[in-house]
Amino acid sequence: MGVEVTRDMFVLAKEEEARDILEFYHSFIGQEGCTWSEDYPTMEHVQSDIEKDNLFLIRDERGIVATISIDSDEQVDVLPNWTVANAREAARLGVRKDVQGCGVARKMLLYLMQTLSERGFEGIHFLVSPDNAAALASYDRLHFENRGNVYLYDHDWFCYEKRIKE
Repeated sequence: MGVEVTRDMFVLAKEEEARDILEFYHSFIGQEGCTWSEDYPTMEHVQSDIEKDNLFLIRDERGIVATISIDSDEQVDVLPNWTVANAREAARLGVRKDVQGCGVARKMLLYLMQTLSERGFEGIHFLVSPDNAAALASYDRLHFENRGNVYLYDHDWFCYEKRIKE
């Protein structure tokens, strides 16, 4: 696939894809910088994201290429690190191993920022593992701001944020 990702490739996930999505998420367990486990994300996360039209995919002939979700996690949303009041969390960003490093994650984030803007939000924020060097480099290229760190869900996190609307 390389970096040839176009806007028409982004689709909302469908209920019948839930098992494949969970399997995709679990394929990252143990990968450097990944904090996911058999206990997170769960089928409940997948189903909730699908029901709310908040789970986006890119697919190719081999299956799921990438995922990203809009999340509303109260514990994350109330962190004092955030400066943009009307923002949503990006969550569960995953890019298939064979296309990592090709800019797909950045394109997923750009698409999500546009979607959030269209839905009336002014910002995007998320937690990222300090050990996820590839993700940190991608977020820096998109000029996200590191708003400090927190300890939540048994992990240390950097809090990244960006204003998407003035």
